[in-house]
Amino acid sequence: MGQSPPDNESTSVQVDQTLGIKLRSQLSGPFYRQIVDQIAAKIDAGVLAPGHRLPPSRVLATALDTHRNTVVRAFDELIAKGYVTGHVGRGSFVQGREARAVQP
Repeated sequence: MGQSPPDNESTSVQVDQTLGIKLRSQLSGPFYRQIVDQIAAKIDAGVLAPGHRLPPSRVLATALDTHRNTVVRAFDELIAKGYVTGHVGRGSFVQGREARAVQP
């Protein structure tokens, strides 16, 4: 017979809201730049596939223990470089390589 999990355990899958990003001291560069570099590297490596929805800026900022403006600046740079597309009210999504190839 199967046992049900105790009340304090969740059966749902937890999504890594940090995307595996590790922020180091400011000596390693500004936090927004570290976020940009790490997300771009994950996209280039195929870890984050086209269409993948990034966590909301508030959620990622809280998970990384940094200010939301830091994450917003990183997302803005990723959008400018063509890695991500942002839609107000819908979220930020990874773009495919072909979309980045046509960026000016």
